[in-house]
Amino acid sequence: MNLRLYEVDNDYVGELYRRDSKVEYHHGQHDRPYLGIVLDINKTKYFVPFSSPKAKHERMEDNYTFVKLMKRDNKILSVLNINNMIPVPKGKYRAIDFKTIKEQHYKYLLQDEYRAVRHKGTQIIRNARVVHKFVCEEPEKHPRMVKLSCDFLKLEKYCQQVQQQEEAKRSARVQEQLSNFVKENPDIKQPENKQEQKDQPSLN
Repeated sequence: MNLRLYEVDNDYVGELYRRDSKVEYHHGQHDRPYLGIVLDINKTKYFVPFSSPKAKHERMEDNYTFVKLMKRDNKILSVLNINNMIPVPKGKYRAIDFKTIKEQHYKYLLQDEYRAVRHKGTQIIRNARVVHKFVCEEPEKHPRMVKLSCDFLKLEKYCQQVQQQEEAKRSARVQEQLSNFVKENPDIKQPENKQEQKDQPSLN
């Protein structure tokens, strides 16, 4: 699984936060970058937010829920709280293109984070799988992790609802395009049965 940096729709994250206060909701100058796709499970893709380092992180070691990303001088660049990963539906995330970022300092920060991630990619993906399993399938064995983590199953339910809504919108747009095409081309023969409909060229 190839990891990349993503932007996630801030309004969508806000809706997740309304349902679970453990979701990290950002109000800063830049939208919070996310690392993805760290987990693809239950027809849902997960992304983990980057967080700024704090003094306490200096004393902490990597574990299932926490990963430090280091600078070349061995100082902490940022951290990943795997327990705060969130499910995001198609249409609510977008890969970050470094070439489009005009602010150089922020661009270099993201590039450094991406380089650091590549050294720990396997560890991050493994941790995401383990955390999800412990929280969702074995909560009685890992009460502390459950307490620290987002309610993944609740968030997945909302994510899937949004996914269905987005698919319905896309279907409506296709139907509208087809209707407009027919109006603009009245001489074209309309399909009389489902088989003929399948044989019609796509408008996308």
